[in-house]
Amino acid sequence: MRRDGGFLAAFLAMAIGGMAALAGCGGDGGSGPANDAVVDTPDAAAEVATDALPDAAEEVASDVPHELPPAGPVFEKGLVLPLDSIPCTAKDGLPTNACNHHGSSVAVQADGTVLVAWYTGLGEYSMDSRIVWARKAPGEEAFGEWSVLYDEQTVPEGNPVLHVDDRTGDLWLFYVKVDGTSWNDGLIRLIRSTDGGAHWSPPQTLRSERNWMTRNHPIRLPSGEMLLPCYNETFYVPTFLISQDDFQSRWEEVSPPEETLLLYLGQIQPTVILRDDDSLFALMRNSDGPHPGHAIQSISTDDGRTWTEGAANPLPNPGAAMEMVRMPSGAVMATFNNHPEARLPLAVALSDDQGATWSAVANVVEACESGECSYPSIAVDPTDGTAWVTYTHARRSIGWVHVSEAWVRAKGDALAAIPNSF
Repeated sequence: MRRDGGFLAAFLAMAIGGMAALAGCGGDGGSGPANDAVVDTPDAAAEVATDALPDAAEEVASDVPHELPPAGPVFEKGLVLPLDSIPCTAKDGLPTNACNHHGSSVAVQADGTVLVAWYTGLGEYSMDSRIVWARKAPGEEAFGEWSVLYDEQTVPEGNPVLHVDDRTGDLWLFYVKVDGTSWNDGLIRLIRSTDGGAHWSPPQTLRSERNWMTRNHPIRLPSGEMLLPCYNETFYVPTFLISQDDFQSRWEEVSPPEETLLLYLGQIQPTVILRDDDSLFALMRNSDGPHPGHAIQSISTDDGRTWTEGAANPLPNPGAAMEMVRMPSGAVMATFNNHPEARLPLAVALSDDQGATWSAVANVVEACESGECSYPSIAVDPTDGTAWVTYTHARRSIGWVHVSEAWVRAKGDALAAIPNSF
């Protein structure tokens, strides 16, 4: 979804006086006050999977080891499920398989089990929208059956972020509960599983105020804190949640300060990596922001409390999500749409200077059933150092790509040109 930058800027100019509710991140490195956790008891209508993933892995995850030998050329791809294989409810109340599949998130457990979660329903934030998932066990050629991960049946859910705790191996699922009629009514929530997904905790509301959204994976900071990239859906600016105790009871909300809010306009869905100097590097979707056609980058040197003004990155961006991750070699792998205007092709690229430039590019999915190939998620396989990417396949399924750094370096595609006039 894209918005008119001129309209939004005018709206912001009028609304900026009422922005005191946003947590600040001023030039002195301060952030808004930490919020106490709010734990909600799930509605009686909520459906939490209790047998979705049998034979849950008991291994404990760890950081991706940098001593892994480089994987040879690896490339394969497919669909998590056949097209149109999950039913939803049409407006007339009848079942249909013409449903929306979007916003996938991929995670890989310590034993190499690949997990993917996404939301599906008649449309975005439709009342029947719910979080579903599937898994691919090590050695299996295909993903197994889908199942419902979480569904509070009286409200829509969306934008899941599936994370394997790097200290315990537990599963975390961040998601958005739509407490109203649009994404502007989104509440960020978290559920956890200590048994590989067989059982989940009651939902915990991380931000009770509406209009913040999740999209990309959290990262562990050198301080031991966890940083979850977020964004403000109403004002279209990047935001962050930073927790000192893994979102158990205390966290901070970080937003652009009021006096410079307009400098961050149209820069959403940040994906963040830790650089070798312990600074944070973010790439963001360009949604009618500055530097048309480019992804937008920003840097923090104070653990995410303040961020530099957005600058153009060489990666093209058509107003769609992207994500990046550090590989065991130290290189950065990004997955994105390699076009300044269209949500295809889907590509991956490598950076050897921690996101500043991109030395290898590979288009991995050229077309998706006459629809978009977009909203990718990426995770490293800790067993061999390869990467798994999942993405929206024409809104009719979720696609996957399994790729190694060696294959990308040998592929030889180029970044799409970004016209100066775009």
